[in-house]
Amino acid sequence: MQKNTERVDFRFPLEIKELMKSSAEEKGLKPSEYVRNLIEQDAHSLTHEQQVQHALSENIFLNGLMTNTELPLKLRKIIAKEMRKYV
Repeated sequence: MQKNTERVDFRFPLEIKELMKSSAEEKGLKPSEYVRNLIEQDAHSLTHEQQVQHALSENIFLNGLMTNTELPLKLRKIIAKEMRKYV
């Protein structure tokens, strides 16, 4: 049975290579698994621009709730209290 992998060679300074090996060992991973995990995490993380856009959408929604005079004051206070947990 053939593995669906390819070999990749990198050049690192010795200090980086040792750091990679020790970091992988701390997590119970092989160095190649450790590097693969870092690449996958980076690929799935949001860019700064995406984070700003997401935060802007949330702020618009929450500001709409907080300025809605039809929403009871008690409910707006509860929302404000919950929002403070994330600021």
